Amino acid sequence: MRHQVKRVGFTLVELLVVIAIIGVLIALLLPAVQQAREAARRTSCRNKMKQLGLALHNYHDTFNVFPSGNMSRSGSTTDCTPDGDQCQDGMASWTVLILPFIEQGNLYEQFDFRQPLYWGFNDDFTGTNPSCGTNDNFVPQTTSVDAFHCPSDPLASGGSLTNNYMGVMGGDTYPGNNNGTAYNCRMNNTRLNYNNGMLYLNSKTGFHSATDGTSNVYLIGESKYLFQPSFCCETATWASSARINNDDSLLLNIVACTFQPNTGDSPLNNNVHMWDEMPGTVGSWHPGGCHMAMGDASVHFISENIDITTHRNLSKRSDGYPIGGLGQL
Repeated sequence: MRHQVKRVGFTLVELLVVIAIIGVLIALLLPAVQQAREAARRTSCRNKMKQLGLALHNYHDTFNVFPSGNMSRSGSTTDCTPDGDQCQDGMASWTVLILPFIEQGNLYEQFDFRQPLYWGFNDDFTGTNPSCGTNDNFVPQTTSVDAFHCPSDPLASGGSLTNNYMGVMGGDTYPGNNNGTAYNCRMNNTRLNYNNGMLYLNSKTGFHSATDGTSNVYLIGESKYLFQPSFCCETATWASSARINNDDSLLLNIVACTFQPNTGDSPLNNNVHMWDEMPGTVGSWHPGGCHMAMGDASVHFISENIDITTHRNLSKRSDGYPIGGLGQL
């Protein structure tokens, strides 16, 4: 007599239940995975800022001064807009001057420091803007340098030319316009200009300048500002410097501290090449705050809830208010 073998298997309902359970588990695990990835990116970002801080120290050891935040050559002008506005040439910024100290000596040698380091680029970096002429620094200035990219920045991969780490020029209360209205960097085609920090326009500061103590002054800060000058030569890069004329100014690769981190002016638009985000303060793609490298090259994560007066004081090299316990900010 044959015995029938009872086959065991899943019913359709059981299969659907198993799939639902797997989906729930994935949904629970995904945030943890994303947090782990962000923690790794944040650590990498911190290490990059540390290396930039040490590079600035090595520059100081060599020349007994920090590099200028960016430079303009007085008396040298260029027709930089279609209507012929005269602008002072923007020369090398600190990001270019420290290249030999971040293992980019070959790239440094490609720059012609007799030529300006700002205008001449279309917003997609495909070539020079014909209304601005050509520039011998096009090739080195459009060479991607990973040392200036925060891993959390969505533009960091794929050879981005932007810079997430900017010298701190100083800071203070947000100014108003001469007519009493609220100042707006986006509407004024400019960035705030301070010289009470460590790296500002034509600066020549050193360790001796930080009378508050090097551990109590910002040197470099993270930034989400992506270079939207609103002029004919529309886009700048990590190597760009300053553009100065009678009506407005654009100081690139340096930033002021007027608001708390991750606050301030909103983006001008959503064009990935023309994103004007928070031109009046530091900021990052990390939740909760941003990294700041101090004058002693230590790196601290500064909360976006930091007291605004404390934040502004830390951006100043000699305000007379030394502040300790940065790990608690």
